[in-house]
Amino acid sequence: MLLNYSNDLRNRKKAAFLKVISKILEKQKAWKPPCPLYEFLLF
Repeated sequence: MLLNYSNDLRNRKKAAFLKVISKILEKQKAWKPPCPLYEFLLF
């Protein structure tokens, strides 16, 4: 039970992190092409 909880928490953190990165990327694209640094972080 505790293991499932920690897994769920980790997945939520990962999802939130990806959401933030995608928002940053959207803002970046609005005024210039994506920076290679972001591409490096994503892959």
